[in-house]
Amino acid sequence: MKSNPRDKWLLICLPAIFTAIVYSWGFARKNSVALSEARKQLQAVSDQPDAQAALMRKTQELSRLEDQYENYAERKNAARAVPGVPHSGANRAAALKVLAAAADKSNLVLLQSSALSEASKLKEVAAISKGIDLPAPQLWRLELAGSYLNMLKMLTELKKAETFVVPLEVKMEPLKDETDSPGQKWTLTVWI
Repeated sequence: MKSNPRDKWLLICLPAIFTAIVYSWGFARKNSVALSEARKQLQAVSDQPDAQAALMRKTQELSRLEDQYENYAERKNAARAVPGVPHSGANRAAALKVLAAAADKSNLVLLQSSALSEASKLKEVAAISKGIDLPAPQLWRLELAGSYLNMLKMLTELKKAETFVVPLEVKMEPLKDETDSPGQKWTLTVWI
């Protein structure tokens, strides 16, 4: 199987992005709690008359925590700006339109499509996505009828698409139909 530049970039970038999201999510939660605690302690120390040294330490700690919190906000926005990563239901609708257009352009007949609820493989990604207000990944299963070349053409079209559509699994079986439709029944599972 020949890999293309998009697949290589996905294999390189996605683990790094998910790792960055996990780290930024973990730091922000601790930092926001620590930031509010430091502000309370700063107010308590400033009320005491002989606490200049403690006030200076708390001021420095507060400044450090505010910098970390701003850094978290920048990383969160950077994670949301990654091209191709879905951020709303509108992007999923666009991905479904791309799938339908690719199937139509490839002369494949769509028999059935449905969202899968057993996305157990993606539970960790869903937890990370929820932590930074991104929608959880969704798996869709498409059942199509057509020839091998038509399916290959559709997968090539999906590779060229700019929307976030990742084919995860392709299955082929004989078309159990009384009609004289040439081709096979294809089951395509995609991540959008």
